[in-house]
Amino acid sequence: GFEIVVAANLVPFKDREQSRRQEDCIKSISDLKSLGVMPLNICYEDECLHPSGWQVAPLLKRSADLELKIEGKRKPFVTDLFDIASEWAQKQNIHWFALSNSDIVFTPPLIYEISRLSEAGYETIAISRTDLTGFDPVSKRYDADLELHGSDVFVCKTEWWKNNRSRFQPYIFGERAWDNAFSSIMACHSKCHFLFSFGLCFHYKHKTNWIFGPYSEYNMAIYNGKDRVYRDKYSAFIVEVLHSDKNLLTFKKTSELMKKYFENPDGSNGRSQSQAMEHQLKGRNIDEDVARKIMDYINQADVHLANNDLPSAREAIKQALRHASGHTQLSGKLSKILDKLDSPETAKGIPQDKSKR
Repeated sequence: GFEIVVAANLVPFKDREQSRRQEDCIKSISDLKSLGVMPLNICYEDECLHPSGWQVAPLLKRSADLELKIEGKRKPFVTDLFDIASEWAQKQNIHWFALSNSDIVFTPPLIYEISRLSEAGYETIAISRTDLTGFDPVSKRYDADLELHGSDVFVCKTEWWKNNRSRFQPYIFGERAWDNAFSSIMACHSKCHFLFSFGLCFHYKHKTNWIFGPYSEYNMAIYNGKDRVYRDKYSAFIVEVLHSDKNLLTFKKTSELMKKYFENPDGSNGRSQSQAMEHQLKGRNIDEDVARKIMDYINQADVHLANNDLPSAREAIKQALRHASGHTQLSGKLSKILDKLDSPETAKGIPQDKSKR
């Protein structure tokens, strides 16, 4: 049956409301173990919480406050959480992992939907929450609204993350923009789907301090800088989503919008250049470390192309070519990619930096 590691960064909150929201998240994930869910707390060594039935990975080392020398709360980097979740899943021989904010309430239909998409060949999924707002004490019901602006749960195949993690910048977890960046990159470079479905997962709406907090500018600097190509794609996509009737954001409609806006940097919808090369590497008698280095350089080339940096993309492919020496067919494929990057047609397609004119 379907199995997935569902990871969260559990924190020993002092605030009663934060603790309550986290406890609801913990219980909801714990209740899904019979559906193939393995709950995992990824934490710092001195912040270990060990809920019943959960595994604990006290493997976080880096924190935003120390790395950036900013006076703020201790927060991890998103890529560290993804790395630990992926490696933990692989050790358990589980091919899927999910990372969630620690105040999200999971439901069985969410796991059923993830399982269905995995069987359909999807590699990544970004999931939007349903916000619970006002509580009516008479009916004992919350007002609820589907949040379209971002994603709170990300689902990944472990193999895809391992081969594509170099595309992702070191965003701070729990700060703004990282979810939009990750969604856009996944949509460009994998078979991906965004789930805008009412009631798959819930969140008690609360105040945030993203805009004026101590880390407010850090994530945005990456999003508006290195990841600006992905930002532009996501922004165009979400504008149309926000102008759509939420009730009409069906699987088919969402898929059509994703296909419309998330074109790969190499000009294709579907598999990226690096994914095509990954397919070439499978089944060949190539040392695993060498294959990983080749994939890292090709992923770097894709990122450089996304940022219109043709010289750096060429250099990354040259490095991959050096590692592929002795493998005739693979070297031939890489040489063709390099020839394409050296062609005048490719150069014409890269916008010039006006500041250098």
